[in-house]
Amino acid sequence: MAVSSFQAAVRGCHVTDQAKVLPLRPCRAAGSSVIRLTKLPLWANGHNSRLALSSPPKLGGNGSGTAGREVCGCASTKKCSSTFLSRPIFDSSYGFECLCERGICREDGNRCLRRTSDMSSPRLRRGRRSVGLAVAQATPAASTSAAAAADTASPPAPSGSLGLEVVELEEPNSRVRLHITVPAAVCAEAYDEVLKELKKRTRVPGFRKGYVPDMLLVNFVGPRVISASAVESVLKRTLPEAMSSVAGRSLKDSEHIVTKIDDLHNEYDRLKPLSYEVVVDVLPKVSWILEDAYKFLSVEVEVDGPEAVQAAADAELRSRQKDLGTLRIAPDRALAVGDVAILDVSARRLAEDGTPGEKILSVDQKGFQLDTSEAEVLPGFLDAVKGLRRGETREFNLTFPAKWEPSVLQGVKALFTVDLKELFYREVPELDNAIASKIVEGCTTIDEVRSSLLSKYQKNAEDAKKRAAQEAVADELGRVCVAEIPHSLLEEQGRQMYAAKLLEMQATGRLSKEQVTQLSAAEMVQNFLVAQKAQISEAVKKSFAVSEVFSREGLAVTDEELNAEVEGAVADFKRYNQEYDEQRIREQAQEVLEGTKVLNWLVEHANIKYIERKQ
Repeated sequence: MAVSSFQAAVRGCHVTDQAKVLPLRPCRAAGSSVIRLTKLPLWANGHNSRLALSSPPKLGGNGSGTAGREVCGCASTKKCSSTFLSRPIFDSSYGFECLCERGICREDGNRCLRRTSDMSSPRLRRGRRSVGLAVAQATPAASTSAAAAADTASPPAPSGSLGLEVVELEEPNSRVRLHITVPAAVCAEAYDEVLKELKKRTRVPGFRKGYVPDMLLVNFVGPRVISASAVESVLKRTLPEAMSSVAGRSLKDSEHIVTKIDDLHNEYDRLKPLSYEVVVDVLPKVSWILEDAYKFLSVEVEVDGPEAVQAAADAELRSRQKDLGTLRIAPDRALAVGDVAILDVSARRLAEDGTPGEKILSVDQKGFQLDTSEAEVLPGFLDAVKGLRRGETREFNLTFPAKWEPSVLQGVKALFTVDLKELFYREVPELDNAIASKIVEGCTTIDEVRSSLLSKYQKNAEDAKKRAAQEAVADELGRVCVAEIPHSLLEEQGRQMYAAKLLEMQATGRLSKEQVTQLSAAEMVQNFLVAQKAQISEAVKKSFAVSEVFSREGLAVTDEELNAEVEGAVADFKRYNQEYDEQRIREQAQEVLEGTKVLNWLVEHANIKYIERKQ
């Protein structure tokens, strides 16, 4: 509407400045209505003014009946260039109010005054009657709308555009604390965006969606709900930009806001800055106790001598000969070395006073097959069960050794209960040329069998020697490396190590599937993480040290090596008909090859002394 329409309508009226916030020159209009200018509440734009009519006139330009048309003017005779909001806002005290989007006359800085005609329209009358109900109580749907508004309002702005103040504080264990201060302008934008979305979603009695006055909407939904949604919107807008200061070194999914959300709700003010803190784990900085210490490693490695290799080959021969034998039931005699027994085994932890406590799940087994001629069992167990007869039960105390898996049992004293269910003995064929081909395919004599098995164990000994050297230099590398390991990495690596141990024990028959499930409980995993924290930390530190050496020495993995490793892994998955992610396999293959390259390099450059292991 042209400004002349307003000037024609209000010609002859006078203006009073009750709030004394802005001097206005009088403008007279026909009739005795008085226009009063009052100060706007905080939820409105700070530069706007409120126009209240003590007795709302019917405006219609020059009497042409322009009902419902919106008009505006300012106290100055100059033309006002402001644009208007497209909705009347009902005010229960004075009748109605209208807000100008800018509210300042561009030419002389005076306030724009805007009013709406046809206050007697049915829609506005319905709005007046329903105001008391609208502000009385917000509905559950309003709260839901507020949450949705926070989700959709204010998408993250481009990096660097929000004017955040971010202060980094280094903390122990490769953790960084970010103190983030959000400007008041961002808080106000988030608040306005939440209101904008709420207007689209919230239905207030007496108003169409999208045309609800701000103050009524705040009262209807609830200031606390809107503030909470605005805080959520602020965090979503600002966190990505704040995290850009640690981009490239932060660990995935390790960041979390440490400021209590209730404190943020209480401190939030759309006209003031808002501060919160975030902690995030970052990649540890790797250094050495001495410069280039990894280049001068010195280690001792225990290896099996020729006698130990020969003994291992002979044991393999006896085992294969035994496998060709036949099991016979031994009903009327006691358990002796060489027999095979079927046992039910259980164990309970012993308190310091000798009182039995909780069950040890990894020991509890029904139908456990014990081959007494080659069993690798808990020290003292075999001697404790000797002499048992079928149907007998025996209890005895044993202590798990310092080196035992799972490690949570190391040093634990336990009360064992063993029931002997079945007892067998073996009838073994004579060791002669007649069974040579059955022991090793392609051999015709026992001498050929012995030679074949010895060659196998000599190769195994060489491979074991190489692995022992790699493990020794890796351990020494961890000793000369300095790095603070983040908690999130410790937990992730610990869980992987625990799962790998359980699967290994299941594969070797030491645990059943049900026992693995029981030992996978959250409490058991947490116990492992606590008990093995030092070992886990050392393993993670080694991996970072290996990565540092790979980078420093300019080592590389060729495409041919990587493709061959991936093809071998994929073939294994297909052989066992298991699903796989080839991209993940490629990543793991890259890590394995890099580690192997570094360990081989370290072995070549280290001073290694090989010592024959005592039998």
